[in-house]
Amino acid sequence: MRDIEFGKRLISLRKSAKQNERYTQTEAAEDIHISYKSLQNHEAGKLPNKANLKKYIDFYGCDKVWLLTGEGESPIGVDDQPSISEPRDINYKTIDTSFGTAVDALKEIFDSYDPVLIDAIRSNLYVFRLYARKDHQIKQQDRDIQELKEKYEELKKRFDSLEKRGVGSVQAGSGSHAHYGDATREKES
Repeated sequence: MRDIEFGKRLISLRKSAKQNERYTQTEAAEDIHISYKSLQNHEAGKLPNKANLKKYIDFYGCDKVWLLTGEGESPIGVDDQPSISEPRDINYKTIDTSFGTAVDALKEIFDSYDPVLIDAIRSNLYVFRLYARKDHQIKQQDRDIQELKEKYEELKKRFDSLEKRGVGSVQAGSGSHAHYGDATREKES
């Protein structure tokens, strides 16, 4: 069962655990004595089993009811944390669309450790990569087709040139063949 709000509360606990330092999921998982993957899943909203729930409560010193429901008294310092997933008013007309700005924005999102946002970005990047590969394949096919068209046109010009010189009325099975590369013609005797 998923409870996104539970995950947000867990993230806010981790972020408030070290006031002025970055406290990563890896560090927290080691300190709490749970697996990194479990912590990721819990911060994404998957409810922990009783043993892991107790580890969170003991480690963070928070109230069980607050952690599970958000009701009751939150731990000191947690209320000051901004909600990670709250929509922000963004003036899209003033956004710099340079690559560097996009990378900085992605870095900020990944540094927020909001598992919902990170999963959404990863999914979108995966889909984008698939489309980019498909687009690359289509462009390569277009180049191949263009190259074949050019070769066809060149061969057609050569054939027309040979026909004008009287070198190329060759019919299948007639016993004669033409070598068009140097415009020579051979006939069987």
